Amino acid sequence: AEIANKLHTTSADHLVHSPTKQLEKMAETKVTPVVLPASSLSVLNGEKADARGMLALGLPVALGTDFSPSNWMLGQLTVAALASRELRMKASEIIRAITINAAKALGLENRVGSLHVGKEADLVTLRVPNHRWIGYTYGERIVDNVLIGGKCVVRDGKRIR
Repeated sequence: AEIANKLHTTSADHLVHSPTKQLEKMAETKVTPVVLPASSLSVLNGEKADARGMLALGLPVALGTDFSPSNWMLGQLTVAALASRELRMKASEIIRAITINAAKALGLENRVGSLHVGKEADLVTLRVPNHRWIGYTYGERIVDNVLIGGKCVVRDGKRIR
């Protein structure tokens, strides 16, 4: 967090050992925190980023996957479920963390990340009763439809393009 603040980066990842003072400064410098709950889980020491504390500071928490020899987690919906269980994030916070806040972490929030006129909009629909189920679907295949650039590439859970 300290280096990200000094360099005024767009985002900073992991943040497991970030002091509150540096997280507060991230809110001032507009650095988006990206937490990686699967990465923290793979270390097996019980330490994890304080997503609840970051949210309380008004930080736009984003969620990320991770790819390393010790942690091969590329499933964003699995990460979402872990964020619910391990980081105690609410469904609405998770949805923002994997959409608009993820776009902010990449400096793309004016182009993607939310449904607004003039923005690019890929869309994923899930087979769940409502958005609150996102944290309870660990390991389940819940993707129903995927539209990329206005073209349907997954329909009824099956890839068609």
